[in-house]
Amino acid sequence: MADSSVTVLIVGDVYVQCPQPESIFSSVASHLREKDILFGNLEGLVTDVGEPTAAKQSTKQRSDESMLVAYTSSGFDVFSVANNHGGDYGWEGLKRCIELLERSGIAHTGGGQDIAEARKPAILERKGAKVAFLAYSSVFAPAYAAGPKHAGLATVRVSTSFEPHARHLEVPGSPPIVHTAADPKDAAAMIEDVRRAKKDANSVIVSWHWGVSPASGGAGQIVDYQVEMAHAAIDAGADLVAG
Repeated sequence: MADSSVTVLIVGDVYVQCPQPESIFSSVASHLREKDILFGNLEGLVTDVGEPTAAKQSTKQRSDESMLVAYTSSGFDVFSVANNHGGDYGWEGLKRCIELLERSGIAHTGGGQDIAEARKPAILERKGAKVAFLAYSSVFAPAYAAGPKHAGLATVRVSTSFEPHARHLEVPGSPPIVHTAADPKDAAAMIEDVRRAKKDANSVIVSWHWGVSPASGGAGQIVDYQVEMAHAAIDAGADLVAG
């Protein structure tokens, strides 16, 4: 952090659906209180409205609105909504979730009624220092991406190509070498966002929903575009990239 007096605690994906939501984080409550800002990735909209989208075949997630107390009682200050479940219940569901977060005093970033709003940073001030949060997803159904005239998430598209193994003629069936690269326009937009946020805040933290999960045959390995985009964000002025 640019200002060492501000403690930012970052957790990964959170998705609560249980009979006693206020108790879900009780075993780590003391740790969650050791912060000035608590950030998480809300992987499951908090909303009772919206229809499940047909944009993807994988599991769709949302939490009942009564689950919001799990986050407010635990002290979450800011959430990313940019992930592969952020569009599961369309704009109606995402809008309702954003409204509930705002009503509860929890900031958000990574989604909105258009791409400009989705790319807008959440800026929190603590102890005289401003910390900006930006969030993107590179794991998403294409229909979930926000555009100039439609709602959705802040995304960075990635292309995938395959190179035959050097011994593929000698060993037929050898697994190919996989290459990934971020879309140049999306990458440039992300860099612009970071630079702009840096002008308005002492520190910038970029959250990214990315990688190859076990659900899609991966093992948590770091792939090309993650390294490329992490370096690009840091070079643009980000102080931390949290994947």
